[in-house]
Amino acid sequence: EISRDLFDLISVALKKDPYNSNILKFAELMIQNPDKDVIRQLYPFLAHNDITICQNGYALAYKSIQRDMKDHHTGKIDNSVGKYVTMKREDVDSDPNRTCSHGLHVGSLKYINHMYNSGVVVKCIVHPKDFVSIPTDYNGAKARVCRYKVTGIHSK
Repeated sequence: EISRDLFDLISVALKKDPYNSNILKFAELMIQNPDKDVIRQLYPFLAHNDITICQNGYALAYKSIQRDMKDHHTGKIDNSVGKYVTMKREDVDSDPNRTCSHGLHVGSLKYINHMYNSGVVVKCIVHPKDFVSIPTDYNGAKARVCRYKVTGIHSK
């Protein structure tokens, strides 16, 4: 059964590009997400940002990291191209009203460029089931996820 929120998300995406079958793949995968509230939260993240849905249905987002390919927050998480970065879903804050909180973070390119002036920007793909929350700050331009794959370096 498809939820009204998921239906609305698909409708908006198809209005932007009526020939985009990627959004249908995204929707099929989104059903695997155990938290149905995140579907509603994903609307601003996908509709109002430079987030691309890939042919496999995954979302392409961005992350700023240090020049040594480690994360900014701990300096320990390897974000080299090809790496899968994961943490337990229950360790990621699912409350979108807590805007600065724990979890793996990805965002729109506009958000990343606004928040981080130095370092490297990497491209990350996220399976729809791995979105945990979209914090309400920055107009829904960042996401907390429990897993992503680093697929490349974004050239500015």
